[in-house]
Amino acid sequence: MSSAKRSELARWLGGEGIELGALHQPLPVPAGVRVNYVDRLSVDDLRLQYPELAQADLVPVTHIGSAEDLVAIADESVDFVVACHVLEHLEDPTRGLNEIHRVLREGGIFFCALPEPRVTFDREREMTSVEHLMHDHPAGRTSRRDHFVDWVDNVERHQPWWLTEEPDPQERVRLLLDMDYSIHYHVWRPDTFLDYLGAVRREYGLIFETLAFAGCQPGVDDEFIFILRKGVAPLPVTAPAPSTYAVPVVAEPEAPAARPPGARPALRDAGRAAGVAAGALSAAIRRRLRRPPHAS
Repeated sequence: MSSAKRSELARWLGGEGIELGALHQPLPVPAGVRVNYVDRLSVDDLRLQYPELAQADLVPVTHIGSAEDLVAIADESVDFVVACHVLEHLEDPTRGLNEIHRVLREGGIFFCALPEPRVTFDREREMTSVEHLMHDHPAGRTSRRDHFVDWVDNVERHQPWWLTEEPDPQERVRLLLDMDYSIHYHVWRPDTFLDYLGAVRREYGLIFETLAFAGCQPGVDDEFIFILRKGVAPLPVTAPAPSTYAVPVVAEPEAPAARPPGARPALRDAGRAAGVAAGALSAAIRRRLRRPPHAS
């Protein structure tokens, strides 16, 4: 992750909003911005779930919930939603986008960071197709087992430990399913994610205008970031002036209601690979972003 890139794009945030699954790496925000943190477990339970974070400073969890079920957050009540490496962990990202769109005020900002598969352990996997996502969501299906089979075949089989341990692939799938292991269910490049946003707009009326984009910087970070606005602005929106950054101001915590576990929160991605040239892709994305809002 590039904190400089994230901080540069965080200037779009203002007012009060939420960050999903921040754990020990909350997004630095401009001074005065207020953040509530949403996770599926309390801080104490998160430490039990992730013993490797036992000594880390975890953000205070204000709301118990998941990106797919933000029932604790009222409609059109927040100025921004931050989701860094979250959507790929959701079995039904369309449900997650619907919830994010619901809680944002008109003109609110969705800060969306996703891993770039060509420089992460997802490099051997196929991109998630729009057809797959549009097929699963209306039927309430998530192809859960198929995703775990894909994970074992195209991620774990390429890890060094696989050759020494030689696990049985089917048994490994069963084990991960029983663990409710937090895999990347979905894989996007910037262009395929834009295709997905277009399909969600056409099928479900979830309108997000793209205000800014930062591509992956191989050797520096492993992610690309979109700044998305709920609804289309009447006039083009310009970037806010640079701000002074500070530790996020945490809103007063509310007593969390007992909630069933949702999708596992995003964990920070690992396994960075050698650099991949991204100049041509970034140029293509910038050309695409310059199109009028009605362009496909």
